Amino acid sequence: MLITYSRGRNIHVMFTGLLQDVIMTITSVRVLVSGWSMYPELFSGDRVLFERLSYRKLLPKRGDVVLTRGDNVPLIKRIVGLPEDTIRSYGGLLSVNDTDMYGLASKHMEYDQEWILGKDEYFLVGDYLERSLDSRSFGPIHYGDIRAKAWLVFWPLNRWRKFDS
Repeated sequence: MLITYSRGRNIHVMFTGLLQDVIMTITSVRVLVSGWSMYPELFSGDRVLFERLSYRKLLPKRGDVVLTRGDNVPLIKRIVGLPEDTIRSYGGLLSVNDTDMYGLASKHMEYDQEWILGKDEYFLVGDYLERSLDSRSFGPIHYGDIRAKAWLVFWPLNRWRKFDS
């Protein structure tokens, strides 16, 4: 069976596809995960869709996985510290406001450190602390440096899933 479309239908389909591409480019960014700092949440080679609009209306929340920039390289990290929180690393453990964070520990956190976050600062860490370059190394980041919120792992297909909102 041969299906033919009129020329007007073809132009409509092309325009709709182009419009979808423009909207996706404005509202989202696709990132290829390189490295293991977010393991087990993200694997090296995963492709993640980040959406840019959430933080125009809402503030980032603890636990959000976000895209930021570090030395002109995109970084994917989890927010553990919110504005005006006190973050401490001691004896390999990480605490927020004197509460241990989910058993986060790393034998590589050799020095006891403390950060008191400002009104627009966030503290980001990778889920795999042993292999993560994060706020423990470069300090808190400003709200304006958060580029997008993780929305969807879209590749490989066997790992396809949406992130919790």
